[in-house]
Amino acid sequence: EKVEKKTEELNGITPVGTAAFVHVWEPHAFEGKDDKNYSLILVFDKKTNIAGLKALAARAAKKKWGDRAAQMFKDGKLSMPFRDGEEYEQYGEPFKAGTTFINCKSKTAPGVVNQRREPIVDQFDFYAGCKARISVYAHAYDSKGNKGVTFLLNNVQKAGDGERLSGR
Repeated sequence: EKVEKKTEELNGITPVGTAAFVHVWEPHAFEGKDDKNYSLILVFDKKTNIAGLKALAARAAKKKWGDRAAQMFKDGKLSMPFRDGEEYEQYGEPFKAGTTFINCKSKTAPGVVNQRREPIVDQFDFYAGCKARISVYAHAYDSKGNKGVTFLLNNVQKAGDGERLSGR
């Protein structure tokens, strides 16, 4: 699949959410996968306004499939990057009813900064459970019959501390 040139209108910044499955310091391969990526899941309370992210995903779909994108989504032929936290309750906090999450990944290391936009150098300072916002790029894909939009991870900003999440 050819890599499209990143365009400004497909870049965005998420609202603040809870970071989970944090792999921003070194690439990680998930079970059964060979490819290693930097990745981060960001979990939002359902009350969080993610309309901007939804519009970003819709723009990426429209750019790739034109006016057919909306109907493809309605027909279930287009996967969007938003998942219901309840589907992942087996992983514990922060996944639960009333949450939505996005999974963002990248082949290149993201920048990780604090609230003052200074680089975080101590990896202990950015962790699963802290509050964060991320800059993303909406990427529409068509690979092996799977069509949809995903968010690529650009940079990460810690927005505050939260309860550390143990486990994986």
